Amino acid sequence: MAAIQQVLMAVGTSILLPSNLFASAEALSYGSQVASATVNLDFYTNGTLNLDYFARGTERTPGFDQFEQHTWLVGGLSNLYSVRMRRISGEFSPGSAAVDTWLPITSDRFWYLSSISSSFALTIGRSFTGVLEIAFSDNLTNILAQSSVNFSTFAETVTFD
Repeated sequence: MAAIQQVLMAVGTSILLPSNLFASAEALSYGSQVASATVNLDFYTNGTLNLDYFARGTERTPGFDQFEQHTWLVGGLSNLYSVRMRRISGEFSPGSAAVDTWLPITSDRFWYLSSISSSFALTIGRSFTGVLEIAFSDNLTNILAQSSVNFSTFAETVTFD
């Protein structure tokens, strides 16, 4: 066991991440109807991590909204840590937290992947593969926890001629 893990355990603090965060959402609509698919990853200073994903359209997968909540911090203070979403491939939607940059966990962090189609934009698909990492803010080279991230969204509108 690494010395840092022994110290964390001695003071009653645990840093945890699921080994994999996987989410996929797909939607299909007809005519001029909008189809949308979204994946949200919300990283909170209160020690929780929420993953929710859903699709809107005539046909959709998943068939109902999915929600997972994980605890990343047990005991301790979140402002001692930083989080980084390291990109392997793909891009998040605009408005997401920075990627490939350490962010101090002094405020909540959010990453989004969204695909929206209509009769003007018939097929939209997005994906992101990366690694979510947590480290002490004063020692970013020592990763305390990490999770593989694989998200995908797809939305399509089929028009009639």
